[in-house]
Amino acid sequence: MCERDFCCLLNEMLRNMSKGINISETYLVVPPNLNMKKMLKGEGKLQRDTIFTVLFGWLLSAMVYLVGGMDHLFIAVTIFVGLDYITGVLSAWYKKELSSRIGWWGLARKSLTFVFVIIAHQLDIIAGNSNDFMRDAMLMFIIGTEGISILENMGKLGLPVPKFITSALFKLRGEEDNQAESKEKI
Repeated sequence: MCERDFCCLLNEMLRNMSKGINISETYLVVPPNLNMKKMLKGEGKLQRDTIFTVLFGWLLSAMVYLVGGMDHLFIAVTIFVGLDYITGVLSAWYKKELSSRIGWWGLARKSLTFVFVIIAHQLDIIAGNSNDFMRDAMLMFIIGTEGISILENMGKLGLPVPKFITSALFKLRGEEDNQAESKEKI
C-alpha cells in the first residue's frame, strides 16, 4: 500500500466516522497471516514505516471517534489550544521565566482538556442527543477558556487586547458578570 493510498483511506474513514457510519467491519481488519515481530524487524511483507503508519491511523481514527468527529468547532478548539500553548511559551520567554517542567505540564494539561470532550460526547451518546449538544457546549467552553488565556498571554507580551474579543470570549466561557474584574487583570 503506498502512502497516497493510505492517506485516501484515512480520509475516507474520517468522513465515514463523522457521518456516524460504523467503520470497524470495513477498515479495521487485520490479515490473519500478519506476524508483527517479523514485520517490525523488517523481515515480513510490510516494512516498519508501514506498520507505524497503520498504527498511527488506527490511533487517530479511534481518537476522532472518541471526540465525536472532526468538525469546524473541534478544529477551532485545536487551533485555540495550540495558540494558547505557543503564546504561553512566548510570554514566558519574554519575561525570562521559561521552564521545561512548566512547559511539559502545560502540554499535559492541554492534552487532558480533550478528555472533557470525550466525556461530553459519550454523555451525548448515552442521552440520545443526536445533535451533540453537550460536546458542542464543552468545545465552546474550552474555546472561551483558551481564548481568555491567549489574551492574558498577549497582555503579558505588552500587546493591546481588543475589548470586543474579550467580551465575546467571556460570554463563551459563561462569565459575563465577572468580565469587568478580569479585564483589570489582563
